[in-house]
Amino acid sequence: MNTTTARRTVTLREVRARVPELAASLAADTARREAERELPYGSMDAVRASAIGSLRVPVAYGGPGASLVDLFRTIIDLAEADANVAQALRPHFGFLEKLISDSGREDRERWFGAALAGELFGNTPGRPPPSTPATSTPRWCPTATATG
Repeated sequence: MNTTTARRTVTLREVRARVPELAASLAADTARREAERELPYGSMDAVRASAIGSLRVPVAYGGPGASLVDLFRTIIDLAEADANVAQALRPHFGFLEKLISDSGREDRERWFGAALAGELFGNTPGRPPPSTPATSTPRWCPTATATG
């Protein structure tokens, strides 16, 4: 992708125009989902379809190029409707901010393209799971000798 000629997939105005309807649909079902302890899979599908996940993708990469103020305003609007959905978007936008601040062109093209396609990024463990005596592998660790 040539970032200087990337075709814009959606504008900031278009995404922001979708927020009131999305927030209303989230709010209509939030209390029931909370009471039934149901995860918001359908709500996240609606977020994907709304292109909110692409808000911070720079215009040079085909995105709306929203400012942080625009992003926070959008997240607050969603949080007023369903705090769980807004919370679930934190790692997604954190990842995009990392790309914006200090990633190379190849990473940006790959991941901004995924965000523009509706992908949402989540957290994954950054370390291996803890071991137990049944799953650990003994390792030899050098220690000080008796003389020193």
